[in-house]
Amino acid sequence: MIRISTPQALENLWEYSLRVPLEPGDKWVVFSDLHMGDGSRLDDFHRNAELFLSALTTYYFPRKFKLLLNGDVEEILRFRLGDIKKYWKKAYDVFDQFHAEGRLFKLEGNHDPAREQKDSPYPILSSLTLSTPEGEIFFLHGHQAGRINSGRYNFFLGALLRMFANPLGIKNLSPAYHKKARYEIERRVYAFAKEKNLLAVIGHTHRPLFESRSKSASLEARLDVLCRRYARASSGLKKNLASMIRFTRLDWEKHRKANVQDLPNQLYNREFLLPCLFNSGTILGRGGLTGIEITSKKIRLIHWADLQKPLSSKVAYEYETRRIFDGRLTRTVLKKADLNYLFTLIQFLA
Repeated sequence: MIRISTPQALENLWEYSLRVPLEPGDKWVVFSDLHMGDGSRLDDFHRNAELFLSALTTYYFPRKFKLLLNGDVEEILRFRLGDIKKYWKKAYDVFDQFHAEGRLFKLEGNHDPAREQKDSPYPILSSLTLSTPEGEIFFLHGHQAGRINSGRYNFFLGALLRMFANPLGIKNLSPAYHKKARYEIERRVYAFAKEKNLLAVIGHTHRPLFESRSKSASLEARLDVLCRRYARASSGLKKNLASMIRFTRLDWEKHRKANVQDLPNQLYNREFLLPCLFNSGTILGRGGLTGIEITSKKIRLIHWADLQKPLSSKVAYEYETRRIFDGRLTRTVLKKADLNYLFTLIQFLA
């Protein structure tokens, strides 16, 4: 068996990717890592299934968004696909609605490889690229940049999950490999995106990224902005800004302690950090779910939460955009950027 290097694997995915033009007026939403199971206690999708399907039916479908499911939609390594489809029929009914209007795109992950879905009513892609006049946005699940989780060892991993993880009740709520492997995947995809002057959007690690920055790095940048605003603010505004600075610092310290390697220069390189890597996160978050929205002009990292759940994240303290549906579902824009600005940075600084 001939092993293909990671750079060559990414090159092949990009070269043979389905290319779709990003037209004016187009709206895309990207979700990944649902890990839909058979309805048992090991089915991780249970946690936010209602929230996810409500977001699709009440917000994205009527607003004509195209839905991109970026891998690990089904947990085929642990459960039979037939059992998954039977239990989650209501989810597939929603997917069918998008598919009927040509608005569903599904990529394979390492937990739901295309070869295990030969009878799927939806085409299963390895990658997808949105083409814009300024540049390309390249979507892949992300496992292709790994080693153990690259998909080459799925047979053995599946056997281990069924024989050991299932009986022991081990779930998929966090990536099943060391954080160092997660960072290696991000480094490799970042390097590829930088080399090709494109934006790359992955899933797989369950860790949201925006403009190549993790949560702690984004909070550090926000602290800098808030302190600059405080220095030139009027006395009437300083009280509110001081509260925001203290709250943001506490959040930053929490994330920094939890991710000691989570520093931009350590994650990638000591050069200028290019905003070329994004990650939609996961549906399985304890306080809600995250995703990526893309229009012809902007890209956004969004967070959905259910206010009736006690673990719903309090993410709105620093963000300006917040919408509530049915009195309980919230959609918050965590980060946003102009695509033209991002491609300009990449063009001149890559």
